[in-house]
Amino acid sequence: MNLPPSTDQHFRGGPATRSAVLERLEKTSLLVGGLFLLALAAGFALDRAQFFRSYLVGFLFWVGIGVGCLGLAMLNHLTGGLWGLVPRRFHEAAARTLPVM
Repeated sequence: MNLPPSTDQHFRGGPATRSAVLERLEKTSLLVGGLFLLALAAGFALDRAQFFRSYLVGFLFWVGIGVGCLGLAMLNHLTGGLWGLVPRRFHEAAARTLPVM
């Protein structure tokens, strides 16, 4: 397959893989994450009982998504049907977030 040099470098992980848009997105995401961490600390300082109730609801919500995707991925692997061929990688990727939680 004869690709142009810039496209060929992009597929092989050359210098074209780090774009300015991606770097700006990373910096913005870090800033937003820091702001939410400050809001989390403020909520903990103001009302601890409500903080822990809210944290539990959020934790169960996100763990429920990961566990549900894990169950769908296991069911797909167990049955081996083509019904789950498209969402299989999504379910596996979502299940891989469980150790982080």
